Amino acid sequence: MPYKYVVVCSVYMNGEMSTTRFGIAAVDERDGATIPFQTIADLSSDFNRVEELVNTCNSLQLDFDHLDDVVEDFLYTV
Repeated sequence: MPYKYVVVCSVYMNGEMSTTRFGIAAVDERDGATIPFQTIADLSSDFNRVEELVNTCNSLQLDFDHLDDVVEDFLYTV
């Protein structure tokens, strides 16, 4: 598997208030550079849940062609 999954973080500002949300990205790491293939942001405000999803995808060596389906299942279980 030439790519892996990582947690991505987005911070949304509304005036002085901010909200942090986490998502997942399929990335390729070559020659010291990280190149995203596919990113799905804003899945959850719970870092640990998204990290668990990322770890599962990496453990199972999920092909990124199936990432949309996995994310759909993840969102359904919220």
